[in-house]
Amino acid sequence: MNMRMTRLLIVCLVVNLGQSIDSNTLTSCLKQTNIAGLNLKELLPNIDSKGYQRSRRADTELICRAIFERNKNITAEINSRRTDITKLNSLYAKLIDSIAVKKEGCYGLIEGIGNPVAHRSNKWQAFGTWSKDTAKKDEDIWVSEGLTFNIIKEYVSLNDFKTNNHFYPHNLPFSCDGTGMVVYDGNVYCNKAQTRRMIKYNLKTEKLLVERELANAGFRDTYPYQYGGYSDIDFAVDKSGLWVLYSTSSNQGKIVISKLNVADLSIKKTWYTNYPKQNAGNAFIACGVMYVTNAFNQSPSYISYIYNTLNEQESLLGSGDITFDNTDVEAYSEMISLKYNHNENVLYGWSFYKQYTYDLFRRL
Repeated sequence: MNMRMTRLLIVCLVVNLGQSIDSNTLTSCLKQTNIAGLNLKELLPNIDSKGYQRSRRADTELICRAIFERNKNITAEINSRRTDITKLNSLYAKLIDSIAVKKEGCYGLIEGIGNPVAHRSNKWQAFGTWSKDTAKKDEDIWVSEGLTFNIIKEYVSLNDFKTNNHFYPHNLPFSCDGTGMVVYDGNVYCNKAQTRRMIKYNLKTEKLLVERELANAGFRDTYPYQYGGYSDIDFAVDKSGLWVLYSTSSNQGKIVISKLNVADLSIKKTWYTNYPKQNAGNAFIACGVMYVTNAFNQSPSYISYIYNTLNEQESLLGSGDITFDNTDVEAYSEMISLKYNHNENVLYGWSFYKQYTYDLFRRL
C-alpha cells in the first residue's frame, strides 16, 4: 500500500466515525480507495468477519495504527531491497570488469618477472621509450628518444630496430616531455612539453585530434618518478584501453590512476593511491592492476606496490616477492620506461642506453 492510498483510507475511516468500524465498513472504504484486495485478517487480526462493537475512536485508532505499522514495514523492506539492488549492481559491474580481464588472458596477478632479454644498445640515447601498438597485430616498433622530443621513429620489424635500419621518422608539430609516450591504434599519446596537457595525434593523417588538460596534474618534474626526466605524466595501455599515471597536490604527490576515453581523452574513472610517485622507480598497468618498482637504478630491484583497480585494494610487497632486474649485467642501470604488451604478455623496458623485454608469469 502506498502512502497516497493509506491517506485515502484514513480519510474514509474518519468520515465513518459516526458508526462502528466493522469489517463491512472497512471493506467499503477499501473499495473506495481501489485497494479492495487487501487481506483484512492480515491487516487487523483482531477484527473477525462479524466485527466487534467497539468504541468508534478506539476502532479508528486501531485500524490507523495497523495501517501505519504495515506501511512502515513495507517501507523498510523496500529500502532493504534497494540496498540489495545497489550491492548487486556494484557486484555486476565488477563481474563485467572481471570478464573483460578474463578475455584478455589475465587469470591472476603477476607473480614473477623473467630475466631481461637485450635487443639493442643505443649508445647515443640514454633516455627514451619503445613499444608496439597493441591495438594492431603488426610488428612495428615505435620509439621516442630523449626527455623532450618531437620525432616518433617507426621500425617495421624488431630486426630493423635491433640494427637501427629502415625507420620512418614521424615529425610532430609540437614537442612532448618525458618517456610516458605510447602509440595506440595508430595514434600517439603524450604529454605536451612544459604543460599538463595530454595529446592525441594521428600518425597516418598527421592531424592533432585532441589536446586536453589533465586537471591539477603535476608536470615538468613536479611529481616525477625517482629519476625525474619530466616523467610526471605516464601513459599506459592494456587490453581494456588507455590509462594515465600522474599525481596532484590534492593527493599529496601520491600516484593517481585515471582510465581515459580514447576518443576525447576525458576521464572515465580515477583511483587515488597511497604510494608517493617520487618514491617509485617506475610503474606499469597490466589487466587493470598497477605495479610499481622500488628503484630505477638498482639491480635487482623489485615490485614494491600493487594497486588493483578492479577491487580497489592495494598491497605493499617486499624485496623477495617479485624481483625485477633493471639490467642484464652488473653495471649501472637507469630503467626510465616500462610498457606492458598484453598481446605478448611482456614488458618493454629502456634502461641506460639498452632496450629489453621481460616475460611475465601469472598466478593462476
